[in-house]
Amino acid sequence: MVIGYTDENECNFVIKFDDETKADEVKKAIQIGIGAWYEAAHDDIQPNEYWDKEDIEGFYDCGYAEPTMELLDMWGIKHEVVDIENDDNGNVICDELV
Repeated sequence: MVIGYTDENECNFVIKFDDETKADEVKKAIQIGIGAWYEAAHDDIQPNEYWDKEDIEGFYDCGYAEPTMELLDMWGIKHEVVDIENDDNGNVICDELV
């Protein structure tokens, strides 16, 4: 299965994973992970249940998909992250978009 993320800031990535029963967990990881990445840009960083302030501070210097990948690793969900993939006609290939 493939779930993608995109936003108005052109933060685009796709997560490929085999276990379709984990789709809701992958969506949750994307939402929490991208939220933490954006939080890292603020002066007053707020920790969450997964990372403390210092961890979140470091996220802004890494790729915007990194916090999501970290969560999926923590949760034991095997995955692969790729840039948005297109077919020969330029259509985005994903089963779902978060």
